[in-house]
Amino acid sequence: MIGNTASSSAPISLSRRQLLILTLAVEGGMLVLAAGLGWLVGPSLWAMTTLDARAILSGVLVGLALFVVAAIAVDSPLGRDTQLRRDMDRLAGLFHEARPIDLLLISVLAGVGEEALFRGFLLQHGSAWLGVPLGVALTSLLFGLMHAVSLDYIIFATLIGAAMSGLYLWSGNLALPMATHAAYDFAALVYMIFLRRTTSEASP
Repeated sequence: MIGNTASSSAPISLSRRQLLILTLAVEGGMLVLAAGLGWLVGPSLWAMTTLDARAILSGVLVGLALFVVAAIAVDSPLGRDTQLRRDMDRLAGLFHEARPIDLLLISVLAGVGEEALFRGFLLQHGSAWLGVPLGVALTSLLFGLMHAVSLDYIIFATLIGAAMSGLYLWSGNLALPMATHAAYDFAALVYMIFLRRTTSEASP
């Protein structure tokens, strides 16, 4: 999900057109970059991706479960007034004009584009050069830094990146973390935009 915007405490706001253009440029650009790098130096992005119904359904279920865990952690009473909660409030402004179909498009592009680059290319080469544990750690940290909204959000995104790396290494199929990432982002966006209460609304 797009989160690599300025890290001040001011609300973030984009028009629907700006949001869609940014999504296509950033997430689509990552997919093109990953595919191009895979073609030039390997491994091929397509060779790592098998689009079968079982992998996609499993990814969706894992993504929804991951969202539930994250939502409980962020919006439980113990999470009140945390930086992550304030980050969610700020990021909601990015999508204030977005329609549900926009959120679905953004989520799918983020899942495919980010996983193609981070798990499809960087994890492969990082693991080959440094070994799997350090490759996972470096790739996950870079993924977290791409979502530099705040230090807490970087840590949160780094943990998500590690989970995506684990899914790929376990399955050997890039479609699984892609589907997981897309499902998680879509559930998180729908919840953040339409269902959750902001920190100020939740305060007594």
